[in-house]
Amino acid sequence: MGSRSRYSHSGCTNCKRSSIKCDERSPSCLNCSRKGISCTYTQMIHFYQPELTKQNRVEKTKGRKIKKPQKSAGPPPTAPKTTTPKSHSAASSSLNAIEASIFKLREHLNDRNAKTVLKEDILRCKETSEPCSEQDLLKVPDYVKYWKPYDRERYQELVEKIDARGNVNMEGHFHEDDAEAQELLWYTLSESKCAYNYLLVKDDNENCVANWFLYFGKRYSIVPFTVNAVIGNLLDVKCSDDRWFCLVQRNMTVTLSNLSNRVGECDSFSEMSCYLICVMFLCSERSAARSDAWRTHLRGAFAILTKCEGLYVQKGLDKSDLTDTETRYAVEMYLWTKNWFISAETMACLSAPNGGSVDCINRLVKCLNFNDCKENNDFIIGGFNLMKGYSQLLTPVFVELITFMFKFSSSEGISLSGCEGILHNLPRNDERDSMGKSLIQKVTEIQSEQFNLLNVKDYKLRACMKACNRCFCFALKIFIYSVLLGSPIYGTQIQHCVQGIEEELASIHIFKIFGLGIHWPLFIGALCAPPGEQRKTFLDAFKTIIENGTYVARNTVERVERFWNIIDRGDFIDEKDYDCIML
Repeated sequence: MGSRSRYSHSGCTNCKRSSIKCDERSPSCLNCSRKGISCTYTQMIHFYQPELTKQNRVEKTKGRKIKKPQKSAGPPPTAPKTTTPKSHSAASSSLNAIEASIFKLREHLNDRNAKTVLKEDILRCKETSEPCSEQDLLKVPDYVKYWKPYDRERYQELVEKIDARGNVNMEGHFHEDDAEAQELLWYTLSESKCAYNYLLVKDDNENCVANWFLYFGKRYSIVPFTVNAVIGNLLDVKCSDDRWFCLVQRNMTVTLSNLSNRVGECDSFSEMSCYLICVMFLCSERSAARSDAWRTHLRGAFAILTKCEGLYVQKGLDKSDLTDTETRYAVEMYLWTKNWFISAETMACLSAPNGGSVDCINRLVKCLNFNDCKENNDFIIGGFNLMKGYSQLLTPVFVELITFMFKFSSSEGISLSGCEGILHNLPRNDERDSMGKSLIQKVTEIQSEQFNLLNVKDYKLRACMKACNRCFCFALKIFIYSVLLGSPIYGTQIQHCVQGIEEELASIHIFKIFGLGIHWPLFIGALCAPPGEQRKTFLDAFKTIIENGTYVARNTVERVERFWNIIDRGDFIDEKDYDCIML
């Protein structure tokens, strides 16, 4: 006879109806507890679990234990695996992190060459490109002469004229000396809201990123190389053939070579700020969707950010009046990109099963706490951060929550991020209860904040900004209710927040953007959405992000659907091998 199952053949009424296992706990089984519904039985049942003590059964609900990373005997011959965080000193405090991120990008480039392009296309691509010497890598390419201030009518004219989407089959590929192709590629930077990374920009004609790139693109070659690689890739994924492919591959290759050869020697604050913003664009467009690459890439970006910070203080730019155009643009670009990195790292800490990319708690807190930006027309308006998508007042809330999660993971070995964090049924604790209630009160106050948006004339954009902030507030409440206060995901408190996010999507949809700015609130809301129309609403929003060409949302759809399947069956979710990020 086989070993006795620790589940009886009966179970509660709800589990029997759903044909799932019931652990028959008192006063409520785990499945009913998660869904916040009444647990009832048709008859009295006695169940016996001799192999487990009561304490062990409670521990079972807490989730998986994190394995501590083992120290390596020496540097590996290939890029390091990134499923488990490595020490900060090895990954982020030196330029080795930058080289590791470049390796990952090259790996992705070669992988696409091997899998999706015919050999004759690769040969044709090589025939039309000249090899770059080290001097050529630093030389500004001629095609920047085609870059002009944004003109929407001209953009629409070029889309049709050169058939950018490949409606008619084309033999051959676009090249760097194709004037109209380069002009369209440049306009697409503004039209796509910087490849969907700056969705809340006030006016396409006053896009600060386009202004910076117009200025620095004529001075530093990394800027045009990156624009051609990133925006060309965006056009390529929306095109039915490979007309953009060779241009993308050539510029991606020289971008990585330029990074590898120059970034370690650079001591110019302006140039290093250009490298920082270019690396963040590469991360968002090329690495964010890859579970084996995003962490390495963010560590490389953090290494560059650290070097920028050193130059910023060393040159006294934090205290001086910015009178000349180059310095002013460089500082604005640095602060904007620093906000971008902080936003990405914040979402990584909350959404990735293994946490964020910065493993030193002191440096992480210092980085995330950065909130000292003056009101300006670029990314902070009336207390609202356009780059992050939420109020400046939410920053301390995120930092307090992430600090607790980091310390809890270090002391208890239990990860509270990602899908597993939402389901953790931690034992009640007075300290956590007090912290959770305090954070809920803070978020509620911020949720009703009145932003000073008199300078924003577009009423749809104003409505969208307010809706984005409320989405983040609702998502934070869900996280706090579930993780700190132990509320069931289908309970009243959390479901009010899920409905709140769903309703705010109507305001955002009017502006016709579902994008990276609200990716994390969508993810959190979707996880807790009950079966039915609400789930469809969230899936439609994710699919809109994907249709833009932002493929990181594909991982989110797969992840959310897998979560739904598991929670509907009443099983335990395990994400230890699924290291994904919400940007």
